[in-house]
Amino acid sequence: MAKKKKKFMAGASWSTWILFIVGLSIFSYPIVTQAYEATHQSGIARSYETTAAQMNANEKAKLQAEADKRNEEIKKKAQSTNGDTDPDVVKAMIELNQKKDVETGKNSSLTKIAGKPLGVLSIPELGGLRLPIYNSVKEKVLRTGAGIVPGTSLPQANKEGLHTAIMAHSGLPTSKLFTDLGKMKKGDKFYIEALGSKTMTYEVVEIRVMKPDKMQNAFKLNPKENLVTLVSCTPVGVNSHRLLVTGKQVPGDTLPTGTIRSEFLWFAGLMVVVATIIGVLIRKIIRIKQAKMALAGK
Repeated sequence: MAKKKKKFMAGASWSTWILFIVGLSIFSYPIVTQAYEATHQSGIARSYETTAAQMNANEKAKLQAEADKRNEEIKKKAQSTNGDTDPDVVKAMIELNQKKDVETGKNSSLTKIAGKPLGVLSIPELGGLRLPIYNSVKEKVLRTGAGIVPGTSLPQANKEGLHTAIMAHSGLPTSKLFTDLGKMKKGDKFYIEALGSKTMTYEVVEIRVMKPDKMQNAFKLNPKENLVTLVSCTPVGVNSHRLLVTGKQVPGDTLPTGTIRSEFLWFAGLMVVVATIIGVLIRKIIRIKQAKMALAGK
């Protein structure tokens, strides 16, 4: 009777461990995939930085000249519409949660970086988030980074009358992107490196939640300010509204260092848990073998 009870307890113990491991695997999936995507995004960001560092002064000047041309066209268009947001931009906001390619308006002539990131967005306040920035809002782009909404300005340092809209997805199980954008507060800072220029610092001055079809005035140009608005869907998983976090450029061209992405910290914690479980299981197996050997010796 005692032997049967021991066998039952041993079986129950192993069943518990199996269920625990299955549960841990399900829990671990988003942590592992988000860490992988964070590594991928960081790699693209480093690739941009390497490319920018290798550009000579003439190449950088050409990119800035092309950005000047696009931004001047946007300023002229804004004057003809009394400063209201380009209808194509509003359309992009509406279609953002419909998984469509919402590329609209004319692409700029930034041929040198076509299909490549034109910059990097860094938000230390959101667990060291670093995303490549593309001159596109196609679904493929928004799966891997952030995109500049066509019809809004390209980011440039120390230029007035600009308003860039940068959007990314939120709530994806495989990548954080802008999932935590709602945690930002007025006074927080984010940083942009773009088109070979030095790092630009932006301080959050306004946070809004709007319906996507009511955004005619969302990205108005202020002739005396350099603005960037970060955009994503909200509430996460519902996507009925748009969260807009607007920052204005402030002095400073140094990106804070030493911030480790939160995805890597979660992954490191998971590895500690997994290593602990493996250690416990190994000890358990060794004890069972030792008990069997002791019984066999009697």
